[in-house]
Amino acid sequence: MAKTPTTTNFPETRPYMFSGTPTTIAFFKSKEQFLSKLRKHICNPEEPWERLLGRKFVRKLRQNLDGMAVCTLGDVYLKVVSVLDDGIQFASQAPLYIKYEEVSTSKTTRSSTSVLLLLAPKGYVMPAHNDIVRTAYFPSKDLNASWFTLFREAWKDIKQKLSFRERHDSASGARKQQINVAFYSEENWRSCPRTHNSGRRSRQRPWQDQIEDELI
Repeated sequence: MAKTPTTTNFPETRPYMFSGTPTTIAFFKSKEQFLSKLRKHICNPEEPWERLLGRKFVRKLRQNLDGMAVCTLGDVYLKVVSVLDDGIQFASQAPLYIKYEEVSTSKTTRSSTSVLLLLAPKGYVMPAHNDIVRTAYFPSKDLNASWFTLFREAWKDIKQKLSFRERHDSASGARKQQINVAFYSEENWRSCPRTHNSGRRSRQRPWQDQIEDELI
């Protein structure tokens, strides 16, 4: 019997706990935004999403993306959300995320956005703006890298981006500043976890075991 396609409402939400605060995170604010990120990242052959979602799934997605029915898109969306949910669970529990306010100032307006930068154990990054995940991407484009290498490169990429607290947005012409930056935890952002160098698993935290088991 053929599987009945799933219909779903955008956006799906999931509850998490960040530094003791219950937080509801939504996944993509609309179907249009989700499709845009499918094209830009998940269907991008330079990013290793095939290793997470399955080669057959991603390749079929590339072939049928433009003509996809809404009901089929619901199945794809829920599968992607499931993978991202695993990543956020890890980031919130490790913890391995960064929280800050992004202030955008132009000649006529000033606005502020709450941002969470979340690092998944498989090496992809999820920025959540005002508690909405807007995208997910691999900073490293090395398809043959180990999971741990992808994780380490993503960790380094986030650190580098956060070293510049002010930038000019060429698209909008606005000046953007990152203020009230908080690292969770400071220890995990001071040096990248390197559990593959440890031979004594009993001293590792559960999430470090996950890196060692799954990423090497």
